[in-house]
Amino acid sequence: MNRRTGVAFAISLSLAVLAGCSVPINKNDNTKPNVSILVEGPNGYEVETNEDRGNNSETPPINIRCSVDDPDGVRSIRLEVSDPTVDAISCGSGIHFIKSKVIGLPAAKDYSATSSEAPTFQAIDISIPGGFLFTPQPPNETSLCSPANNTHITVRCTGKNWSSDAAFYSDQKTLQINF
Repeated sequence: MNRRTGVAFAISLSLAVLAGCSVPINKNDNTKPNVSILVEGPNGYEVETNEDRGNNSETPPINIRCSVDDPDGVRSIRLEVSDPTVDAISCGSGIHFIKSKVIGLPAAKDYSATSSEAPTFQAIDISIPGGFLFTPQPPNETSLCSPANNTHITVRCTGKNWSSDAAFYSDQKTLQINF
């Protein structure tokens, strides 16, 4: 094996490991997919259920991974900010107790298997931006507005397999991001 062929083989092998192996579709799957939300930290990606973000110019981005594995094949994944609204916003020196959508959050990401064989593992990532996050200004407000302390948004990861039984077809996890 020459050097170029060896490098190509090593790259294709590592990509196969990251995506998992493929298996024939099994509509009789009687287990739910294993869904995890992971947050990147100093030791790599770790399972979390809450993440304290804060809201200032020094806030780093939050990198979030949705991973789904199923020995009978992963059909699809969806990673989204499923509830981008907060119950209170801070504008200038005042707090407004109104529901307001947080601006600048990432769009949902999706993966769907497209062949007669499905991977046993799949993952997708999104990143909540660093720095300030803002909300629209209510009427008669001239200051910039942002999520108030003690509010949160929710990230949802949904994984589906090929089961024809609704009890085993999907599972989901959520991550609460606190301000």
